[in-house]
Amino acid sequence: MRRRSATLLVLVLFVVVLPGATSIAAVNQYVEDFATRTYSDTLNTTAEWDTLAGEIRLFDFELA
Repeated sequence: MRRRSATLLVLVLFVVVLPGATSIAAVNQYVEDFATRTYSDTLNTTAEWDTLAGEIRLFDFELA
């Protein structure tokens, strides 16, 4: 009987807690669109922030 109660308690916790946990993660989401250089670290970056195209990419390089 005790094991059955524990299993039921775990099942109820999953049903109650999991839907709330997934909605919290979706609310705190941030997507960088690279439209500005606001968050660009110009001194330490090795990438090209192309704000006109709205993307970030590595600089072109030639094989030596």
